[in-house]
Amino acid sequence: MAVKEPLAVNTVEITEARFREGAKAILNRKYNRLTAKVAVVLLAVLAVLYLIVCLTDGNPAILGGEVILYAAVLIWLRVVLPRTEEKKSYRALSQNGLPRRETFFYEDRLVVRPGAGEETEILYSDIVSQRETAHLLILTCASGSEVLLDKEGFSTGSPAEVCHLIWKACA
Repeated sequence: MAVKEPLAVNTVEITEARFREGAKAILNRKYNRLTAKVAVVLLAVLAVLYLIVCLTDGNPAILGGEVILYAAVLIWLRVVLPRTEEKKSYRALSQNGLPRRETFFYEDRLVVRPGAGEETEILYSDIVSQRETAHLLILTCASGSEVLLDKEGFSTGSPAEVCHLIWKACA
């Protein structure tokens, strides 16, 4: 059986800036929900403390320390922790130089070929969502893995053709 030529080919060099862009897009939904829940819980605790202070004829100003602590926790959760994790993950990914991925699109599947390592084949029917950022197209698979595509990295085909292939196969 003859091997068919790919309908589209994408190459992405995962620079730290592209990695950060992809990480923000991927984590935004899940992480925003989590940090919003934490903020609601902290506000509820603060409201209960305020009530207790007011009912015991105390001075609400004593809660200033709690407000500062809660603000610090939220800043740490929203800014410091994600940035630290991004840096650590990128360092691990780029140990052997600038990570490079080639993705080949066929009629019913795509094949991701990392710079070094085994190819991964993904059926279009396993793709559950797609997201776009300024420079990336991000495909999310049912397994939870993500495929990053550089919008300008198509040597054959285009982002629009790839999206059409995927959604045609899933229809």
